[in-house]
Amino acid sequence: MQEDNFNYKKWVGSAVATLVLFYLFGLLGGRGPTAPGGKNNNQHSMTDSELHAITQTFVLPQHSKTTAKEKAYAELGEKLFHENKLSRSQKVSCATCHRPSLDFQDGKTVAVGQSQGTKNTPSIVNARYQSWFFWDGRSTNLVHQALGPLLNHAEHFSNYGQIARVVFNHYKADYEALFGPWPKDLGEEALQFDLIPAALSTLPTPPKPERPSDTVYAYFLKHLPTASQKKTLAAASTAKLQPVEFLKKNLGPAKAQQEVQRELDSWSSQRTAVSKKSFRAAEQVAINAARAIAHFEMQVVTTPTPFDAFAQRFGNSTPAEDAFGTGFGAEEFAGFKLFVGKASCMLCHMGPMFMDQSFHNIGVKKNTPETFPWDIGLLARTSALYSLPPKIQPLKMRPQDLTPYCIKEKLPKEAIDSCKTLAVLDANSLSMVGAYKTPSLRNVAKHSPHFHNGSATSLLDVVEHYNNPPKTGGVGKTEETIQPLGLNDREKRELVSFLRSLSSESRLLHRE
Repeated sequence: MQEDNFNYKKWVGSAVATLVLFYLFGLLGGRGPTAPGGKNNNQHSMTDSELHAITQTFVLPQHSKTTAKEKAYAELGEKLFHENKLSRSQKVSCATCHRPSLDFQDGKTVAVGQSQGTKNTPSIVNARYQSWFFWDGRSTNLVHQALGPLLNHAEHFSNYGQIARVVFNHYKADYEALFGPWPKDLGEEALQFDLIPAALSTLPTPPKPERPSDTVYAYFLKHLPTASQKKTLAAASTAKLQPVEFLKKNLGPAKAQQEVQRELDSWSSQRTAVSKKSFRAAEQVAINAARAIAHFEMQVVTTPTPFDAFAQRFGNSTPAEDAFGTGFGAEEFAGFKLFVGKASCMLCHMGPMFMDQSFHNIGVKKNTPETFPWDIGLLARTSALYSLPPKIQPLKMRPQDLTPYCIKEKLPKEAIDSCKTLAVLDANSLSMVGAYKTPSLRNVAKHSPHFHNGSATSLLDVVEHYNNPPKTGGVGKTEETIQPLGLNDREKRELVSFLRSLSSESRLLHRE
């Protein structure tokens, strides 16, 4: 895939360095060193010069020009992105949840595809600058991300055979122009079957189950709602199952599991009717369809915001007030100072995309008690180190085995970098329970409701959450950096105004 002339890691590194310097000199506010009782001792008033240095770490990158080949991939991907026929019901497309009119989100608390999901729909805007996809980071590249929902029973509930049929019947010429002649092993006879490997239809499980650590085990044992579930967990532990595997297998909706099993039985019988070569050919067509969708998703980016215009005008010798303009004035500037100072939002929201490419437990309350089994955050990712095909993502690897595997298989640099990060994950760490990916704040005003479970309906609700973090009701252990901020009503309004200044219209690069 085409990449911008933009090194995101370099920018994040610069942002981190700036953050460290400002932290050491006492320029960060609410979450810096605290006195007993949570009172912050650092209330430094930043100069325009200091603020200017920080604004430059948030500058929007310049997007490189889309090539003719990239445009062709994106055009096919855009068609597939809007194609309902790729779903089991033929009523769901990628655009069902990622609606262009809503900045490629859906405005719902949680996504609804073939059935109701468990997470709020993230926007795909600026996806090209992200290292992880989905709230729990279980995908490390856009091709993997695009194929996953096509196969997921709660989203498209499709399969390799159905995807190949749709491409063959409606997009064959476009496909062949990009990927070469249609596979000779995938004729019309083979295309009549629904083809999907059983491993991709079931909920992911760890490759080598182990007994969970005492810390994680004790946490689940304490928080499971019923005595029967606690008994099941004890039995699962004796059987050396990871807590994630236990939760997925034993606490999932029984009806959904039965439906999936019936489909699996059907698929298994149909798979035996075609050759292995035909099956692999259908798999490759599905991968290529996902690759085209990923190319389209890479074209969706933001335009300069009122904050970006302010940052461009704001120089060392220019007073901040002289750099004010449409959509960014005194109130937004006051909110910006809170963002990088007293509220310390910059601890996690840094760099051009206002995100740190990491995962945090910020103490978000569960929507309902029943959501607990599906609200385990980053811990779920350690059980999802499986492949949609091996060509996209490492298959069933222990975290410590990932890095050498990725290098040996000569995967792309981006995949190797992701493998290195995955390799340090610890499935037995309680800090992973309830931790979710830091979302970008660009266009955040267009992406309500907020948080992984859609529990915050407005930006003011988000600010209120951080200003007075809930002491109970979350999953796992809230990070120690989440402390009351002590913002008054005026400061909360100012911070919300600044957050609104980070929004703009999105653009499709391949149409320009």
